[in-house]
Amino acid sequence: MNDYISDVKLYQVFLYIGFGFLLFFIFKIIKNYIFPLLTNKESLIKKNWLRIQIISWLIFSTTFFVTLLRLNTYTTLTFLAIILGLGWNYWRNIFSGIIIKFNNELTVGESIATNEVLGTLIKIGFADTQLKNNNGEVISIPNFQLKNSILKKTDKSNRNRSEPIKIHSKLSRQEIYKRALDCPYISGNKKIEVKEVENNEYIIKTTLIDRFFKDDVKVYFEKV
Repeated sequence: MNDYISDVKLYQVFLYIGFGFLLFFIFKIIKNYIFPLLTNKESLIKKNWLRIQIISWLIFSTTFFVTLLRLNTYTTLTFLAIILGLGWNYWRNIFSGIIIKFNNELTVGESIATNEVLGTLIKIGFADTQLKNNNGEVISIPNFQLKNSILKKTDKSNRNRSEPIKIHSKLSRQEIYKRALDCPYISGNKKIEVKEVENNEYIIKTTLIDRFFKDDVKVYFEKV
């Protein structure tokens, strides 16, 4: 075992670090200078480019970690435990981001809704994802939270359609109207009509962000 550890020299660690920088610049050059020259925008390499990078970095990180273990097992494991322990919230967001990116679960420009927020994706990072809601606000969601949320993808063809929704509520017509103004599933600056059809039965006619949220609107009003 001691002979196995002694096989690793300190200069080999620096070689790995140098190779890591080289790999980073190679990926940068391919993305910025090679891809723009490709005539086929949907080429197989471009489609799987992110996966190729993730797999390459995982292989590099694993071999580098094994090298550090062989150099000094106790110090490496102690340092790893400290890093993971102090920054666990950050690292679990990174791990979730890797899974999201590797599986191509989300696409920039796509409209999504979670159990807390809805909007259009504008950036998918490794640690967090940003989207813009219907009010134009940019919201950042940690990837671990996003990965473990109930995720709904909305269809652009279904957006901004006027929908009559029948609800049962003990609130007055005026109270329902005021509550509708704050409803996250209703498009902003759109006309809202509330009509009482019978006792505690109302029809709300308004424009939803997506028809997919019709049931969510019912729950929103009837849970009061």
